[in-house]
Amino acid sequence: MRVELEQQARTRLEEAGLPTLELPELHETGVDGVDLGGIYELAELILGWNAP
Repeated sequence: MRVELEQQARTRLEEAGLPTLELPELHETGVDGVDLGGIYELAELILGWNAP
């Protein structure tokens, strides 16, 4: 159900000509955190997104 709703939302965004950004999945490294490399990858994508 969730995957179907996500695809419908993506289709609506594409049809409206709105920009999208595919983000990496952040994996947990333990009880209190996520993979630091994933955080850096996410930051690079966001900073580079929509850049000239």
